[in-house]
Parts: sequence; structure tokens; C-alpha cells
Amino acid sequence: MKRNLFKGIYVIFALFLALLIFLNSYFLSKIDSSISSFFKLFNHPLLISLMIKFNLITNFYLFLMLVIVVFVYFIYFKKEREAFLSSFALVFGIILSYLFKVIIRKSRPESDFLVENSYGFPSSHATISTILFLIFMFYIMPNIKEKKSRFFLFVFSLFLFLITLFNRLILGVHWFSDVIGGVLLGILVFFFVKKI
Repeated sequence: MKRNLFKGIYVIFALFLALLIFLNSYFLSKIDSSISSFFKLFNHPLLISLMIKFNLITNFYLFLMLVIVVFVYFIYFKKEREAFLSSFALVFGIILSYLFKVIIRKSRPESDFLVENSYGFPSSHATISTILFLIFMFYIMPNIKEKKSRFFLFVFSLFLFLITLFNRLILGVHWFSDVIGGVLLGILVFFFVKKI
């Protein structure tokens, strides 16, 4: 099982490197433009209003608060190692995401709904929501004994993860490659930190 997991991590790393190499290619630009056009089909006023409200609650301060909540959760249940690793993974993910943005300097699409002043690649929201989803999957869910509660938590965390990704695309504040880059980076950060 562990051997397959690490093979999977090597594949994720290779995909992330390939994405970095082809980030400004014509082929990837065409894919980004096509997917962006597809998500413009969902520009219904009610959906956009809900997505903007969701975007407001998933800002940097919420992520910072989540780091604290996750840390306190694990400390309360006397899981100091998980507290440290989870908090470190979230902070490390935020820092790495920001560093990649500054180094790569990939512009965002022009959104009709929001103004974002930072660079686009990778999506920090995608990076952090991926790490949070993996924290739930690997550290929190195994501690929940009741099947219904575990299933509810899985569905809820998967919903939040997916809605965060779609939110970035529906609002037009990220290209598809930014979101995929954020997910891949989140997976790499989580498993790198988990290995510590």
C-alpha cells in the first residue's frame, strides 16, 4: 500500500513539473480558454451571487482560522503530531503557493465579477482546500467510529473541496491550469509533510 502511494506521489510530482514546463504553451492556453468559456455558461445571477458570498468566506483569514481550529482540534484529542503536521502543511502550502505566484508571475483571466491583484498560478484556494481535504481524509476520518458520521464528514469535506475549485473557475479568477496546479501542489505538500 505504501509503495503504491509513493508511486502515486511521483506521478503527481511529474504532472506538476510537466504543468510548470508547459504552463505558457499554446496547447495549455487553448485548454484554459476553452474551459474558461465553458464555465461562462454558468453565469446565472443567483449562482454568481452565491459564489461571490462563498468567496468572501474563503479568504486568507478563514484559512488562518482553519489552521488554528485544526491545531486546537488535534491538541484537544491529544494528537500532538497530527496537530503539528496539519498546521505545518497548511502554513507551508500557503507559503509555497505564494512563492510560486511571485516566481512564475502568470496572469489571471479577466473576471467580470471580482478583482484579484495577485498572480494566478497556482491557485492558493485550490492548494489549501486540497490540504484540508487530505487532513480530513487521513487524520480526522480514521478517528470517527460511527459510519454515518464518517460518511457525512466525507461528503461535507468533498463538497467544500469541489465547490472551492469550481468557485475559482465560475467566478473567472483562475485558469483551469491554476486550479490543477494548486491541487497538485496541495497533494505534494501534504504528503511531503506527512512523511516527516
